[in-house]
Amino acid sequence: SNRADWDSNLNLGYVFDGTSTSYAGIALLTSQDPAYYAIDNLTLNGNTQDISNDFTKTDKYNFISGGIAKLQAGQIGSGNDVSHLVGGAIDELLLNQSTKIAFVLVAGHTLNDLQAAVSQAQSKYAEYLENPPVLSFQQFCLNLPSTITLTQGTNFGFYSDIELINQLHTGNDFTTGPLTGDTIFYVINVDQTYDGDIHSVKLYPNFPEPDFSISLDTLFLDDNPSNTIQFTDLSQDAVQWEWSFNHGFGSIAQNPTIPFEEPGEFTAQLKIVSSMGCLDSISKIITVIEREPGPVLEALIICSGTKATIKEDGKQNIMVYADPERTQLLFSGVEFQTGKLTTDTIFYVTNQPGLIESKPTPVIVTISTPEVNFSVQPDTTNLKEKFEMLLINLNENAVTNEWQVNDQMISDESQAIFNYEGFKDIKVFLLVSDTLGCQNSTSQLINLAKSDLPKADPVFSCKNQPVIIKPSNGFYFLFYDQSDLEIPIYKGSTLNLGHLKMDQEIFITSIDQFLESDPISVNITIDSLEALFEIKPILNLSDANQVPLTNQSLASDLWDWIIDGIHYGALPDTSWTFERPGHHEIGLQVSNQQCVDTLFQDLEVVETLGLEIVAKENIVLYPNPSEGYIWLKSKQFEGNAIQVRLMDLHGRLIWKQIISNQSQPMGFDLSDTQPGMYILVIQAKNIIWQSKILLTR
Repeated sequence: SNRADWDSNLNLGYVFDGTSTSYAGIALLTSQDPAYYAIDNLTLNGNTQDISNDFTKTDKYNFISGGIAKLQAGQIGSGNDVSHLVGGAIDELLLNQSTKIAFVLVAGHTLNDLQAAVSQAQSKYAEYLENPPVLSFQQFCLNLPSTITLTQGTNFGFYSDIELINQLHTGNDFTTGPLTGDTIFYVINVDQTYDGDIHSVKLYPNFPEPDFSISLDTLFLDDNPSNTIQFTDLSQDAVQWEWSFNHGFGSIAQNPTIPFEEPGEFTAQLKIVSSMGCLDSISKIITVIEREPGPVLEALIICSGTKATIKEDGKQNIMVYADPERTQLLFSGVEFQTGKLTTDTIFYVTNQPGLIESKPTPVIVTISTPEVNFSVQPDTTNLKEKFEMLLINLNENAVTNEWQVNDQMISDESQAIFNYEGFKDIKVFLLVSDTLGCQNSTSQLINLAKSDLPKADPVFSCKNQPVIIKPSNGFYFLFYDQSDLEIPIYKGSTLNLGHLKMDQEIFITSIDQFLESDPISVNITIDSLEALFEIKPILNLSDANQVPLTNQSLASDLWDWIIDGIHYGALPDTSWTFERPGHHEIGLQVSNQQCVDTLFQDLEVVETLGLEIVAKENIVLYPNPSEGYIWLKSKQFEGNAIQVRLMDLHGRLIWKQIISNQSQPMGFDLSDTQPGMYILVIQAKNIIWQSKILLTR
């Protein structure tokens, strides 16, 4: 139930079914005379069959060579089994000549669909004929010949027009004349005995696009030590570079750094070669300026909250900027006064003696703010006052000080003492100034609170060891030797009682929080071990040659006699014999389970028949008691060198001095000696004198 028909306007043969919803067709697009034959394949519905069961080549030739022979098929009844032939007549085709015939196959739901599709195909084919497929795109350098080389074949015909009338060359490649813009050539392949399809070769110019950037388009000499400008290539597709600057320097580097020593205008030119060998260049102007030196200005130091004045000697006009790039002009004139400054600030100042401003001179304005800080601690110097605090200014460079406590001035020294007895809280204020008179202040509210209870363990010590008490749970303490806590014997962190001879109880309070804590007691137990023996300090061989050695030590378990540095062990009570005069040291070392004690005494062994004991009334010793310095006056020792010895009551040598040249009276400084009763011995040749002396504090 199909039909076939012909549209002569579009040279379109088409078939469709009886429902008229399916169409297919063939249209001739080229200009040959059309041929068409609509064929009834069977005899359905009363239609006449056009072909036998064997559709021969003769049948095909007869149908196609008759031009437009039969326009319709399947026209009777509801249609037939149909087919059709569409062709074009080629009247003459010479040897090795070719011609083009083109068809389009179309389909659709209606005849209008087919006709619209054929019209569109005709437009596309016409566009194809006017714009043949591009066989090659190639670049060329402007105003230079270009060679076209094709790789899709061996021999080509090169034409300047799409109609292939003006043939330029035949071969594999073709060299053009100088080209000035986009150009199209048309080629056909002639490798076969017939011509191939037409193609185009499109040539377009290669533009190197030279360009470069410069670090400075205006160079101020001496702005940097090298006086150089960095040139950076920005060109596209460049492979070679040639720089010139019309000042004697050039470069073939891609990104050169070029020095400029003299002021002036210079032309920087860049010539480049592209990857195709095309040349181009670009130029830019460089300005080099030598500025005058900046104004001579000193740095300024001012107090916080005051103003600074900036001016140049000679009343020259200056320009003041807030930034080194000189984008924020603050002032232009002779004298610039800042606002009130509270932080260090830099101003950049220029003058303008010529057309160009000078280099900027940075003027640093430093704010002088004296450091102010202080410490507060209990005072440990005055034992008579328990409620004094020490205020210390920690700025050693402060010129003036003003201390206030609760708004009352108490001192203008770097340190101040304040008695806080009866206060609960105090406000300490310190105002300081520096050499410029700049001031700064700070204050601190001090809460007076009862201090924490100190901690200390009982102390056990030997007589020859110093007794040291270092409490914990605090730093500042008051130490008492009486339970009434009236007057402390020491203020501080550590109490050194020296060598104690007997047990003692010490009471300790803390003053870390300024108000005294409850007391604690520390019992000090002194071991009773003590090395004791007695000998006379002088042995006269004329009278005897033995010294009795008797151990009188207390609480000792072991003892060891030491004669002139040699240990002889636990000798029984005995005497020691000396044969000749000389100085000797007799020692006794005793110990128990806890302590060791040693006593040394000096012994002078002499041999003289006329040793004279000087009577006390012939020598004047004063003052006695003494607080440390004593005087001795006597004509008995004049003209003789003397030896002076100070010994304790056990015969231990405390101090010794040899005096060659006497002056009357003779003075002796014993201020470093512990208070107590001592024996002073003076000896010269055959004269000896001794006396007890009491040292106090």
